[in-house]
Amino acid sequence: MSKIPTLTVPLGRGANALRKWTAGQLKAGVPRGVLYLSILNSAISGDADEMLAGQELEREIGGVMVNRNLEGRAAEKATATDRAIELYEANVADRFDGSHPYERLRIIYAGERQYADAIRICETYLQGVAVDPELCESFKRWIRKYHMHVQSA
Repeated sequence: MSKIPTLTVPLGRGANALRKWTAGQLKAGVPRGVLYLSILNSAISGDADEMLAGQELEREIGGVMVNRNLEGRAAEKATATDRAIELYEANVADRFDGSHPYERLRIIYAGERQYADAIRICETYLQGVAVDPELCESFKRWIRKYHMHVQSA
């Protein structure tokens, strides 16, 4: 179960109100992952237009984050590491609720011996997302290992 907080989605006011509320939340800086899970976990509206708007927003918001992961993977394959980092870090900032950007950033940063960044990413996953118990244990082990590298430097 994700540790990402969710918001109460204002249902019952119509599709346009839902779209406007979502746009306002994004403009105010609410992370996409929070909005995505909030819409995904909200009650099903009795208004068909509002329900369709919710599904569209869910796909749109989730799609942005999934596309970043796909583009990040392609950037890694093209050895455009800085671009991959930029895309994955955007998903971390948006509180993406899967492990992909956290795992990829951990690997990239460790490979570049940027252990403080690798630790930051592992801790962010553990404190903010933590959906996979095995990965949590793995990240805890990596944190201990990276701390030894930092201390010996």
